[in-house]
Amino acid sequence: MAFSCKGRYFCPSCHQKRVLRFGTWVADEVLAPVSHRQYVFTVPKMLRVYFRRDRRLLGKLSQCAADA
Repeated sequence: MAFSCKGRYFCPSCHQKRVLRFGTWVADEVLAPVSHRQYVFTVPKMLRVYFRRDRRLLGKLSQCAADA
């Protein structure tokens, strides 16, 4: 029987069932019943070398983003 894996993300239908079950669990058990937002901050490629060398800069960048 093709795609009847019941394993780790091999079968598309099994994977979809797990994703939906996990999403329901997160919504019901983990997240508070309030609005959630996601912000994505990107660093220009020219500046990434500085963040690779000094990881403390990422903390400062996060603090600046939170303050803004």
